[in-house]
Amino acid sequence: MDRSVISACFHCGSDCRETHVVSGGHDFCCQGCKTVHDILSANGLSDYYKFEDKPGVSFANRAKEEFAYLDSPEVLAKLYSFEQDDMAEVVLRLPEIHCSSCIWLLENLNKLHPGVLQTRVQFLQKEASIRFDKELISLRELAELLDSIGYKPDISLESSHTEKNGKRKSNALILKIAVAGFCFGNAMLFSFPEYFGLNSISDAAFKQVFGYLNFVLAIPALLYSGRDYLISAWKAMRKRVVHINVPLALGMTALFSWSTYEIFSGTGAGYFDSLTGLIFFLLVGKWFQERTYEHISFDRDYRSYFPLAVTKMGNGSEEVTLLDKLQEGDRIRIKSGELIPADGILLSGRGMIDYSFVTGESVPVHKGLGEMLYAGGRQTEGILEMELTREVSQSKLTRLWNLYDGGEKETVLKTFTDKVSKYFTLGLILIATATLAVWAFIDVSTAFFAFTSVLIVACPCALALSTPFATGNAMRIFGKSEFYLKNTGVVERMSHLTRVVFDKTGTITDRNQVDVKYRGKELNDLELDLIYTLTRSSNHPLSQAVSAHLEGELIPLDGVSEFPGKGLKGIVGDLEIRVGSHEFITGEKATFANTHVAVSIDGQLRGHYFIQNHYRGGLKNMFRKLRSMGLQLALFSGDGESEKKRIRSKFPQISELQFNCEPEDKLSGVESYGPNEHVLMVGDGLNDAGALAASEVGIVVSEEVNNFTPAADGILRSDHLLRLPEYLRFSKTVMKVIYVSFGLSILYNIVGISFAVQGMLSPVIAAILMPLSSISVVVFNTITTNIIARRRGLL
Repeated sequence: MDRSVISACFHCGSDCRETHVVSGGHDFCCQGCKTVHDILSANGLSDYYKFEDKPGVSFANRAKEEFAYLDSPEVLAKLYSFEQDDMAEVVLRLPEIHCSSCIWLLENLNKLHPGVLQTRVQFLQKEASIRFDKELISLRELAELLDSIGYKPDISLESSHTEKNGKRKSNALILKIAVAGFCFGNAMLFSFPEYFGLNSISDAAFKQVFGYLNFVLAIPALLYSGRDYLISAWKAMRKRVVHINVPLALGMTALFSWSTYEIFSGTGAGYFDSLTGLIFFLLVGKWFQERTYEHISFDRDYRSYFPLAVTKMGNGSEEVTLLDKLQEGDRIRIKSGELIPADGILLSGRGMIDYSFVTGESVPVHKGLGEMLYAGGRQTEGILEMELTREVSQSKLTRLWNLYDGGEKETVLKTFTDKVSKYFTLGLILIATATLAVWAFIDVSTAFFAFTSVLIVACPCALALSTPFATGNAMRIFGKSEFYLKNTGVVERMSHLTRVVFDKTGTITDRNQVDVKYRGKELNDLELDLIYTLTRSSNHPLSQAVSAHLEGELIPLDGVSEFPGKGLKGIVGDLEIRVGSHEFITGEKATFANTHVAVSIDGQLRGHYFIQNHYRGGLKNMFRKLRSMGLQLALFSGDGESEKKRIRSKFPQISELQFNCEPEDKLSGVESYGPNEHVLMVGDGLNDAGALAASEVGIVVSEEVNNFTPAADGILRSDHLLRLPEYLRFSKTVMKVIYVSFGLSILYNIVGISFAVQGMLSPVIAAILMPLSSISVVVFNTITTNIIARRRGLL
C-alpha cells in the first residue's frame, strides 16, 4: 500500500494519519471504528453503511478531544492500579451503573474489544476493575469504548475524588429533580382544565394555550432532567446492546411524541403532565436508591478490616502491626509466602514475586534492589525488606482478592440472574410493542399510554438484586463475626455443602500452644542462629514453632528456597542449611511417626525438633454439630500417623483420616470426591492452596498474620472456628430468604405488567412503582436477614 496516500476511515471518514487499521479490505482510523464495524457485520447490519457515506462517529477524534490526557505517562502512572509488561489494570468509576443488566454488559466488555482481558464490577461502589492489554487497547481507547456504550468513566486525579465526585453527582441529580419537579407541578396546574372537563368549544383558546405551555415545560424536563436516560439508551442501541435505560427512554420518547402530536394537531391535550411526572418520580427513585445503596455500602466496609498484619521495622526493633496502621515511608519485612500489602521500594533481600494474585500468572518475577513492588504480589524466596511509597489500601487488597479466580466458581443463582439480565429487557420491549399494536386498533391514545406504562413499570432490578443484596448483607453479618468472604457467591455455595475437610496443623491445632524438644547432635550458637533465621523466613506453623523456641538472632542469608510440604533450604557462602521432613533431609522415610522438623548443615543430619501440638478446645462439640447437619467429615495432614489413634478416639465424628499428605495429595483427595460432592476445605493456606482452590468453598483459618492465599474463598479468625456450624446454617437460611424475595419480585412484575397492558396503569404511577420495587427487595432482604442473624447470635 502506498503510505503517501492518506486513506479515509471506512466507518467515520476521518484521515488515517496516526493510526491505520486494516480489516476485511477496509481502512479504519482506529481500533474503535474497526470494532463497531465488526459488531455491525457480525450481526448482519452491514446495510448501515448504505444509507449514508461514512455514517459512523470517529472514535479517534472524540478520544483526542475528551480523553487525550489519558495518553500522558504521568497520568497513567497515577491511574494504573497494576502494570506489568503489556498488561495493566485500572479501576474506573462508572456512575451510570444502576442494575444487574449493567453488570452483565460491562463484565462482557471483552466481547466488544479483544484488548479487554477481564472486567469485574463493584455494583454498590459503581466501579469497574478492568484488566487490559496495552498493546491492543490504550486506556484512552478503553475510556472511549465505555463512553460509546453509555458508561462514561468519571476520572479524577484528586486523592479524595470519590467523595468529591459523589457529592458533585448528588448535587447534579438534585438539580435535575428540582427542574423536573417544577415542570411537573406546573404541567399539572395547566392541565386542570382537562381534569375538570372544560368545554372544548367555548374554552378552546385556553385549552390550546395551556397545551403549548405544557409542551414548553416538557422540553427541559425531557432534555435536561431525563437526558441521562436518553443518552445512555442511544449509546447502547448504537452498540447493538440493551439495558434497562432503553425501555425507559423509549417510553419517554413515545409519550413526548404522541403528546406533541395531540397538542399541535388539536386532537387532544396530550400527556405532558404524565411525562414530567414520570421523569420526576424516576429521578426521585434513583436518588432514594443511591442513598439506600450508599448506606449499605458503608455498612459493608468491614471488608477493609479483615485480619492481616505485617512485621514493621523501626528503631532496631520489629513489631507485628495491623495493615491499617501502616503509613507511607514505613519499613516492613516480608517473609516467604507473605503478601505485599502496599506499593513500595525493595531495600534488601532477593525479590521473587508471584503476581498470580493480580495477573493469574504464577511464574515469579525477579526484582532487584531499588525496584518497585506492587501490592498484591507474594514473596516466594526468603525475607525481604521494603519501604512503602503509598499507604496501605485494604480496599485494594480486598478487590484483588475478589478478582482472583483460579477458575471461577459459578453459582446457580448467578447463572439465573445473568440470563434474566440478558433477556428481560428484550422481552419487555416485545410485550410493550405487542401492547401498542393491539391497542392501536382500539384507541390510539390509550395505545401510547399503555405502551409507556409497560416499559416503565417492569424492571429486572427487583428480581436480579435479590441475590446480591441478601448475600451481601450476609457477608456483612459474617464480617462482624470475623468471618470474611471473598464475594457474595460464596454464601450460596456454603448453603449446599455435603462434606467438610480439615487440615490439621495450624487449623485444628493451636499455634500458641506447642511443645518443642530437640534430639540430636549439639548445635553451637552460630548454627542455632542460622536455623532460627531460616525458619523465621517461613509462615508454616512448624517453622514458626521452631523459630519461637530458638529466639535467636537474624543472620543475612545468600538465598532461601521453600519447598511446599517438604521444607526449607538456605545458603550462606558455601554452607547449606536445610530444615524440614526427615525424607526431605535424608531422602529416606522416617522410622518414627512423631511430628518433627529435621535439621541438616552442610549435608549432615544434625538432629530433629519434635513438636507436640495441642488441639483447640471445643472441637468435639463443633464436629458433632456438623455431623448433625448431615455433613461428612475428613482430616488431611502432612504429619506422620502417630496422631491417628489419638484423633480417632478423641474425635470419632471424623470418618476419614489421611496422613503423610503432601500438597498434591490434599488436592487429589479433594478432587477424588467427584462432582456430586460439595466440599468445604478448611486450612491454613500454606500447603493446601491447591485443595482450597479445588473445593467448592475454601476457608483459611487466620492467626492475624499475612499468610492467606488468593485461592481461599474466606478468611476465618482462628478463635471463631468453632462457630463454623452457625455460619453454614445461616447461609442456608439466607437462600430461603432469597427464594421468597424472588417470588415477590416475580409477582410484582406479573401484576404490574398485567395492569399496564390493559391501559389501567398511569405512567406516573409506574414510575413510582419501578424504583419502589427495587428498594422494597433491598429492605426486605436486609431486615429479614438482620432479624434472623440476631436470633442466631451473629449480630
